[in-house]
Amino acid sequence: MAQPRFTERCVKCNKQFTGQIFNTKCDVCGGLIEIEYDLKRCQVDHSASSVIAKYRDLIPVHDPDNLISVNAGNTPCMRSERLGKVLGLDNLFLKDETKNPTGTVKDRPAEVVLSYFKERGVWHFTSSATGNSSTAFARACIQNPPFEHSIFVGERWLHRITCDAHERIHVWVLEGRDVTTLEAIAFSRKWERENNIPPEGGFFNIGRREGLKLAFLEAVDQVESGFDWYIQGVSTAMGAYGAFKGAREYQSMGVLDRAPKLGLVQEATCAPQVAAFGEDSPTIEEHHVFENPDGVADALLKGNPKDTYPYMYKVVRESGGTYVSVTREEIHAAREQLLELEGIAACCASSTTVAALKKMVASGAIDRKERVLAVITGSDRDPSQHIRRYTRVVRTDNGWEPAGVVKLPKPDKNLRKAS
Repeated sequence: MAQPRFTERCVKCNKQFTGQIFNTKCDVCGGLIEIEYDLKRCQVDHSASSVIAKYRDLIPVHDPDNLISVNAGNTPCMRSERLGKVLGLDNLFLKDETKNPTGTVKDRPAEVVLSYFKERGVWHFTSSATGNSSTAFARACIQNPPFEHSIFVGERWLHRITCDAHERIHVWVLEGRDVTTLEAIAFSRKWERENNIPPEGGFFNIGRREGLKLAFLEAVDQVESGFDWYIQGVSTAMGAYGAFKGAREYQSMGVLDRAPKLGLVQEATCAPQVAAFGEDSPTIEEHHVFENPDGVADALLKGNPKDTYPYMYKVVRESGGTYVSVTREEIHAAREQLLELEGIAACCASSTTVAALKKMVASGAIDRKERVLAVITGSDRDPSQHIRRYTRVVRTDNGWEPAGVVKLPKPDKNLRKAS
């Protein structure tokens, strides 16, 4: 029997897993489970039409019949002369992930996670997030029966779930504009236990991190060169984690001579990782936590990444990179520059990359000659297209409880055009 192309191993206690069932964390120590490929057997199929088939040797799926494509990827990676000149960078490259089907990079992990789940027999799963991932997963599930997806979200984030209504997509909305993502996650965990449905896993889902690394690998192949810096706005930073892992794999395969330094960006109103890294702390401590995160970079507002930050601290240190915070005003200015100079209609979360570049060049952290890849992770969501059928969840003396189904009318197209 041929040896498997990859193995799964806990990064803390080295326990190996069979790869036949779905795991998020190690059942011995709670550590992150990582994929290790036999890189001598890995190749990139540049003739493949879909991205997932092109990089199939570097994703965690054994049987190619289990690969699911939702047409993610094949997005532009352009050399930015106009914006680069304004920022003082001679070699700035923009990876424009707004061109993905749902307008964000999250379409990439959606197709890898579904392929990963198909091989492991997971057909119904949950997610609790701020919209991009849930929308991408919902679209992918609708296109690929019998996948079923249950989404749990606070009322503030309802406008960011912009998928079609479907019998296999279930949305639960915790009412109250002050409801945090952590509260939505806590309710979802209760529902998962009661219904025996697994959570998708977020940062700890191997398929997520492996799917997100493909944006970086694709950029390398498009420009046929490596980069000195990888810049991205982050909440948990799983995309940056995946990108750095992908860079190390390409090094081992002889494609790259170096891995990039990671420049990770958060909005100043919700920057727990920036605060911790600035103190050289390998963990998130109480004073780093943002209890009620707020800001314009909606997709990045995670106030307490205590479970994931220790892994990011290690890879950012290994890369020689850093964290940067930017203000609301700096984000808005960067967003205008992206649109005016490069024609990219980026959301505020994506625009943090450009805002950070301006500060990093001015401070001397980035030299103007260095090759910089800035990932523009997504565009704005159309709030008029948000999901219009969902289950209300209300706060009671006994905790959060379902309180009936809401069916909202479709928006008037004529009014939308007029506005």
